[in-house]
Amino acid sequence: MNVLIVLPSFSYRGGERIFYALARGLAICGHSVKMLTARVERQAFSVRKPVGLIRPSPFVNKLMQNNLIFLLFSLPYLSWLIFKNAEDVDIIDTESGFALWASILIGTLRKIPVVWMIFAFETRPFASPFVSKLFSLTVRKIDKFFARRANGFTCLAPRIRRAVRKYYGIENIKVTIPAIDTERFKRPNPAKILDKFNLLGRKILLLPAFLHPKKNQELAINVLARIIKAFPRVTLVLVGDGPDGKRLKKLVRKKGLEKNVVFAGVAREDKIADFYAASSLVLVCSKVENEGLSMTALEALANGKLPIVSAGAGVAEVLKNKGIDVVVKPSVGAFSQAIISYLRKSKKYEKMVKKGREWVLQELTLKKFGEHTLEVFDKALK
Repeated sequence: MNVLIVLPSFSYRGGERIFYALARGLAICGHSVKMLTARVERQAFSVRKPVGLIRPSPFVNKLMQNNLIFLLFSLPYLSWLIFKNAEDVDIIDTESGFALWASILIGTLRKIPVVWMIFAFETRPFASPFVSKLFSLTVRKIDKFFARRANGFTCLAPRIRRAVRKYYGIENIKVTIPAIDTERFKRPNPAKILDKFNLLGRKILLLPAFLHPKKNQELAINVLARIIKAFPRVTLVLVGDGPDGKRLKKLVRKKGLEKNVVFAGVAREDKIADFYAASSLVLVCSKVENEGLSMTALEALANGKLPIVSAGAGVAEVLKNKGIDVVVKPSVGAFSQAIISYLRKSKKYEKMVKKGREWVLQELTLKKFGEHTLEVFDKALK
């Protein structure tokens, strides 16, 4: 089977990692897979064979780095790229938004089944309240029109399925927990992190995420300010970049935490393994409505680290259902209490971490991710 996976943009972040894991899983199952995108961002990770990446020319890609140009032209450009490269494609697997619209348009034209893989679903598609009032209703109606014409549906978490059912009336959605690509974590070198950021002998709270209000790094900073007197050698390490970086750095200075917070930037390629290996605890502070599945918590478990997870994170319900109850309210008090409990009595969490790690390593494999998605593909092809 020849599979084309369509993404609007390709970066270093979790969404693209999930689709790449799917591509690798399908390849392991013996299928030919190519990914296609309208923009490759500067910090994007590399795609390795046998998976291919169809990307813009250097000139077009440079233009697409401008968000306004990307917003105006990504739909027609994606449509053209899909049409150009879909001649031998058996099925299209697509992310949301313009990628979905373009996939449905060209899939209908070329009579290729389309499966919508729902990474996240927010009832307010725009960050700005003003823009949302002007356009969200119209955009949502158009999106619903295209979405209901897909031939199959998968999503990453139960609450996403509930939201899509409620707003779009789509029933036959398969929940598929994404794979953790353990190849990324095979050769960690924590000493590099400890030496680079002068963290030897410190307790490290790791928060790897795009620096954005939705990821709620502000909560972690406020928690650190509360516990720092009792645990002066605790350091918060923020891995990633994003539009909220300047505000967060200002908040750190305001609270006098410069010596206890590290802005580590983007962990290129597989260097995130070094951060996990060096950490004591991993934090997931998200407060996103119908967020996709936060892979950070699952990656932490794969690395034998305890994640403290906000009840507002997409992965929270999944962990609770598996009896890995490390979920707390996204408040300073609740997170502080959970972190202090671990720092004082880490041994009582060892069984939970072991259980979580075994589940991730046994069940969330690339091959199983591919096999579960192929079940939806087979139905769509019929």
